[in-house]
Amino acid sequence: MSKTTHVTDGAALKSSLSSWPFPVQVFDEIPSTNTHLIDGPYDQQHGTLVVAHRQTAGKGRLGRTWLGDENSAAFSLLLHAKEPWEMLQLVPVLAAVSVLRAASSQGVHLFTKWPNDLLDRDGRKVCGILTEMRSQGGVPRSVVVGVGINVNQHEIKGDFLAQSLRTLRGGIPLDRSALILDIARELLQGYESLQGPACPELVSEWKRACTMFGGLYCMKHSGETFSPIDMEDDGSLVVRYPTGVIGRISAGEVVEIAHRN
Repeated sequence: MSKTTHVTDGAALKSSLSSWPFPVQVFDEIPSTNTHLIDGPYDQQHGTLVVAHRQTAGKGRLGRTWLGDENSAAFSLLLHAKEPWEMLQLVPVLAAVSVLRAASSQGVHLFTKWPNDLLDRDGRKVCGILTEMRSQGGVPRSVVVGVGINVNQHEIKGDFLAQSLRTLRGGIPLDRSALILDIARELLQGYESLQGPACPELVSEWKRACTMFGGLYCMKHSGETFSPIDMEDDGSLVVRYPTGVIGRISAGEVVEIAHRN
C-alpha cells in the first residue's frame, strides 16, 4: 500500500501524476474532464489523462452533474477506438472492474450496479462512470472514460445516498493520485487486451461483485419492473419480467425496488 500524501492544489497533483507515461493535463478547476477531451482535437494521443483538482460541472449519466473537490477523484482517460467496434460496448464494464481492483488493493470491497455505478455493501454510491464515444464521419475515433470517486470525504452532502472510500477504510485517508494512476493503468492495460466483441472473463469478474441478481428493479423512466438474472458477455443485462418472459436491456437507468433475500 502506497504512502498517503495530501495534495492541496493542481500543481502538486500534476507532480504526483508524473509517472504516467502519456500526456497528463491537470486543472485546478474545470467544468468537466470528459467535456475537455470530447471537445478537444481529434489527434489527441491515446492514453491522454485529464484530472481535475476540482470539477464544477462534471458529466453524469442522463445529463446529471457530478461535482468534485479535493477530497474526490475526477478524471477522464482517452482511448483510441479500435475494431471490432462492437467491442467498445465493453469499455464501461472494463472501467468498473478497474475501479474494483484499485479499491480492493486499498482494502475496500465494492459492488457493481448496472450499468455504471460502484456501491458499498449498503447500496451507497462510491463511484460513477461515464463513457462517451467520439466519432468522425460516422466512424468511431475515440472513447473517453470519465470516472468520479468519493475518496477522502468525511461526510458527503447531496440528495442521494453516497459513501467515500475513506469511510469504508475506517477513516484512513487514501492517496488520491496513486488511486487515479492505479485505475488508469488497469483501464489502459485491460483495453489493450480486449480483442473481440465479448470478454467472458471480464464480465465474470463484474458479475462476481454484483448484488443485483435476484432483486426487484424497474426502469426509472418507464416504470417497467423486472428481476436481473445475468449479464451477457457483451455487457447487456438479462432480466426476467413478471410475466416470466426473459429479455435483455442494453441501456437505461434502473432503480432498486426490493433487494434479493
